[in-house]
Amino acid sequence: MTDTNISSSSSNGNVEVTLPDLTPYEASKVLNILLEQSGSEKRIKPQQMYGYAKSGKIASNYKTRGDDEKVLFEGEAIKKFMDAYISGTIESGQRKDYNELASLFS
Repeated sequence: MTDTNISSSSSNGNVEVTLPDLTPYEASKVLNILLEQSGSEKRIKPQQMYGYAKSGKIASNYKTRGDDEKVLFEGEAIKKFMDAYISGTIESGQRKDYNELASLFS
Protein backbone atom coordinates (compact mmCIF):
# COMPACT_ATOMS: atom_id res chain seq x y z
CA MET A 1 0.00 0.00 0.00
CA THR A 2 1.26 3.46 -0.78
CA ASP A 3 1.30 6.17 1.84
CA THR A 4 -1.67 8.52 2.12
CA ASN A 5 -0.65 12.04 1.25
CA ILE A 6 -2.34 14.74 3.28
CA SER A 7 -1.84 18.41 2.56
CA SER A 8 -3.61 21.49 3.78
CA SER A 9 -5.18 23.85 1.33
CA SER A 10 -4.28 27.44 2.12
CA SER A 11 -7.29 29.01 0.42
CA ASN A 12 -10.07 27.70 2.64
CA GLY A 13 -8.31 25.60 5.28
CA ASN A 14 -9.76 22.28 4.08
CA VAL A 15 -7.59 19.18 4.28
CA GLU A 16 -7.07 17.50 0.93
CA VAL A 17 -6.51 13.75 1.05
CA THR A 18 -4.98 11.80 -1.81
CA LEU A 19 -6.22 8.25 -1.51
CA PRO A 20 -3.63 5.49 -1.93
CA ASP A 21 -3.93 2.77 -4.52
CA LEU A 22 -4.85 -0.57 -2.92
CA THR A 23 -4.28 -4.18 -3.84
CA PRO A 24 -7.44 -6.30 -4.05
CA TYR A 25 -6.43 -7.96 -0.77
CA GLU A 26 -5.99 -4.60 0.99
CA ALA A 27 -9.26 -3.36 -0.51
CA SER A 28 -11.17 -6.38 0.81
CA LYS A 29 -9.72 -5.89 4.31
CA VAL A 30 -10.59 -2.18 4.36
CA LEU A 31 -14.07 -2.77 2.91
CA ASN A 32 -14.82 -5.47 5.51
CA ILE A 33 -13.82 -3.07 8.32
CA LEU A 34 -16.10 -0.39 6.87
CA LEU A 35 -18.95 -2.89 6.49
CA GLU A 36 -18.55 -3.95 10.10
CA GLN A 37 -18.48 -0.32 11.26
CA SER A 38 -21.69 0.34 9.33
CA GLY A 39 -23.41 -2.53 11.12
CA SER A 40 -23.64 -4.70 8.01
CA GLU A 41 -23.19 -8.44 8.19
CA LYS A 42 -21.98 -8.53 4.57
CA ARG A 43 -18.34 -9.47 3.96
CA ILE A 44 -16.29 -9.63 0.78
CA LYS A 45 -13.47 -12.04 -0.02
CA PRO A 46 -10.19 -11.00 -1.63
CA GLN A 47 -10.96 -13.29 -4.57
CA GLN A 48 -14.06 -11.22 -5.36
CA MET A 49 -11.94 -8.09 -5.48
CA TYR A 50 -9.47 -9.74 -7.87
CA GLY A 51 -12.46 -10.65 -10.03
CA TYR A 52 -13.58 -7.02 -10.08
CA ALA A 53 -10.07 -6.00 -11.17
CA LYS A 54 -9.99 -8.62 -13.93
CA SER A 55 -13.44 -7.67 -15.23
CA GLY A 56 -12.71 -3.94 -15.11
CA LYS A 57 -15.58 -3.25 -12.71
CA ILE A 58 -13.15 -1.15 -10.64
CA ALA A 59 -10.40 0.86 -12.35
CA SER A 60 -7.06 -0.85 -11.86
CA ASN A 61 -3.81 -1.68 -13.59
CA TYR A 62 -4.86 -5.32 -14.09
CA LYS A 63 -4.62 -5.35 -17.88
CA THR A 64 -1.64 -3.00 -18.19
CA ARG A 65 0.66 -4.22 -15.43
CA GLY A 66 3.90 -6.06 -15.95
CA ASP A 67 4.44 -9.68 -14.89
CA ASP A 68 6.13 -8.66 -11.64
CA GLU A 69 3.73 -5.82 -10.75
CA LYS A 70 0.96 -6.12 -8.18
CA VAL A 71 -2.64 -5.52 -9.16
CA LEU A 72 -3.64 -2.09 -7.83
CA PHE A 73 -7.01 -0.37 -7.70
CA GLU A 74 -6.90 3.38 -8.24
CA GLY A 75 -7.58 5.15 -4.92
CA GLU A 76 -10.56 7.23 -6.06
CA ALA A 77 -12.09 4.31 -7.97
CA ILE A 78 -11.93 1.94 -5.01
CA LYS A 79 -13.38 4.63 -2.72
CA LYS A 80 -16.32 5.12 -5.09
CA PHE A 81 -16.86 1.35 -5.25
CA MET A 82 -16.69 0.96 -1.46
CA ASP A 83 -19.18 3.79 -0.91
CA ALA A 84 -21.62 2.21 -3.38
CA TYR A 85 -21.10 -1.29 -1.95
CA ILE A 86 -21.75 -0.14 1.61
CA SER A 87 -24.81 1.87 0.64
CA GLY A 88 -26.16 -1.12 -1.27
CA THR A 89 -26.43 0.72 -4.56
CA ILE A 90 -24.47 -1.93 -6.48
CA GLU A 91 -25.08 -5.63 -6.91
CA SER A 92 -23.01 -7.35 -4.26
CA GLY A 93 -23.30 -10.92 -5.40
CA GLN A 94 -25.18 -11.80 -2.22
CA ARG A 95 -28.06 -14.20 -2.09
CA LYS A 96 -31.35 -12.70 -3.02
CA ASP A 97 -34.40 -12.65 -0.78
CA TYR A 98 -36.57 -14.94 -2.88
CA ASN A 99 -39.68 -14.27 -0.79
CA GLU A 100 -39.31 -10.57 -1.57
CA LEU A 101 -38.80 -11.31 -5.25
CA ALA A 102 -41.82 -13.60 -5.27
CA SER A 103 -43.96 -10.85 -3.79
CA LEU A 104 -43.05 -8.65 -6.76
CA PHE A 105 -44.41 -11.24 -9.15
CA SER A 106 -47.56 -12.17 -7.25
